[in-house]
Amino acid sequence: MGGNKEREKKLILVAEDSTTQAEQLRTILEEHCYEVKIARNGKEALLFAQQILPDLLLSDILMPEMDGYALCSEMKRDSRLKEIPVLLVTSLSTPKDIIKGLQCGADSFVRKPYVEDYLLLRIEYILKNYEVRKNETFEIGADIYLRGEKFTITSEKQQILDLLISTYEEAVRLNQDLEKEVRQRTAALQDEILEKKKIEDQLFQSQKMEAIGRLAGGIAHDFNNILTVIIGCAELRLKDETLNEEIRNDLAEIIRAAKRAVVLTKQLLAFSRRQIVQPRPIDLNELVLSMDEMLRRLLGEDIELHTLQSNENMVVKVDPVQVEQVVLNLAINARDAMPQGGKLEIEAKRVTLDEVYARDHFEVVPGEYVMIAVSDTGGGMSREVQSHLFEPFFTTKEKGRGTGLGLATSYGIVKQAGGHIGYYSEVGKGTTFKIYLPFVHEKAEPFMKHKVEAVVPRGSETILLVEDDVAVRGVITRGLKDFGYHVLEAGSGKEALILAKNSRDKGIHLLMTDVVMPEMDGKELAAQAQLVIPGIRVLYASGYTDNSIVKQGILEPDLYFIQKPFSLHDLARKIREILDAQKTRQAA
Repeated sequence: MGGNKEREKKLILVAEDSTTQAEQLRTILEEHCYEVKIARNGKEALLFAQQILPDLLLSDILMPEMDGYALCSEMKRDSRLKEIPVLLVTSLSTPKDIIKGLQCGADSFVRKPYVEDYLLLRIEYILKNYEVRKNETFEIGADIYLRGEKFTITSEKQQILDLLISTYEEAVRLNQDLEKEVRQRTAALQDEILEKKKIEDQLFQSQKMEAIGRLAGGIAHDFNNILTVIIGCAELRLKDETLNEEIRNDLAEIIRAAKRAVVLTKQLLAFSRRQIVQPRPIDLNELVLSMDEMLRRLLGEDIELHTLQSNENMVVKVDPVQVEQVVLNLAINARDAMPQGGKLEIEAKRVTLDEVYARDHFEVVPGEYVMIAVSDTGGGMSREVQSHLFEPFFTTKEKGRGTGLGLATSYGIVKQAGGHIGYYSEVGKGTTFKIYLPFVHEKAEPFMKHKVEAVVPRGSETILLVEDDVAVRGVITRGLKDFGYHVLEAGSGKEALILAKNSRDKGIHLLMTDVVMPEMDGKELAAQAQLVIPGIRVLYASGYTDNSIVKQGILEPDLYFIQKPFSLHDLARKIREILDAQKTRQAA
């Protein structure tokens, strides 16, 4: 509109009952070098028009006292005013409104809310064609019927054409606006559908993992009892010094194979979140640092290891051995993904997972976390592989190189700790796993690895053994007797209480009980045994979690526990630890 500044100012009369809209029009028009006069209704506008003879009337339609149609009609009947072009600006846009505009002799039509540039173009077009319009004397007449109502149109040909053109342009613009809105709403709906599908997929995956976990946990529970018997019997036979070397080698191989099976059952329990853990506050910086030497040996010389640590407080309450296992599993997978060498980066830092992240990951609770990110430069994973990533026994490695339990175990460990595991991978661009563990405001305990004593301690105390599995009870009894203990056996809680009552005068030093038993579980038995023999120490044994001595897999404080399957040597060490701790307290 720059040409407006070079010509004589044109006077525009604005008829608008809304003060806000009238002033808005004044500002727009004056900025483009038009002179503006404001009228608050149709009658006032007609009076002003007769006085000032404007170059153009810009009128709203809906106004008090005299609307825009009536104002336009009055001007077209006035010999002094009929040549003044009339531009109607309104929110009305039905066919009847347009016909009424034709009927009253309007020259152009702009729909509210108007686009400023378009309004100015319409005004400029009308004013430029003013001289042409003044010389146009050919009028046409027509009767138009709309929904039973008759409209008589008597206007100049050019005037009718201009109004129809402006109406068509408005219709096109309205259609474009509607198309734009439809596209926007369609895109929003598609996003909503995709978001819903994403949440449904996450829920389905979670339910699938939970179902597989229950199955895996049940299998591990039964298998643990079997392995306890296998390991115990083989250890007992090895004590026979008359056995020849070949038999001793066979027994040792049986124990080694059983212990490999123990690792598998522990992995299954970890995946199913049914492994009993004893968490304590540790600093993840210290844990990652302690693994550096071991990881470098594991990865080999072809893989460059970078460990990035933070100076922040990074305390989490976890079982440190389990977190080590998670990092180890991820490092092994990264190594196998880089057979020609590459780079492995381990980063530990504090992060906050907010509400936005939680909306995209429905199982996440917003809050402060400590993150361990393990990134490799390997070949990455396809979408098909990613869809089965945490399922037990799923592996892309060749036969004999993996059990398919590494990531499944990591998944279970992280979930049981109240954390979250995420990943990102592209084929040819590597993989990053991110482990999020809840940050705790506690002082970290010193991180140290447990050392197993080579000598197996013996004893002479009396132990009340309660185990409903006959084979397991038999092998434990034989093992404890070999270590010097006197053993009272019971196959149920009721039987154990009878033995306790009958033997309390002789003295029972320790109750060792399975946790999951029919009729009376280990926790209830221990409570009743305490009434019969006050102060008796209790050792719980189980290959599976339940709600009696654990909460969400976490062992209640001040309880002694041994996880099945266990070796007789480990059992003997545990019993000695409990009994010696009791003697120390009594002496103090």
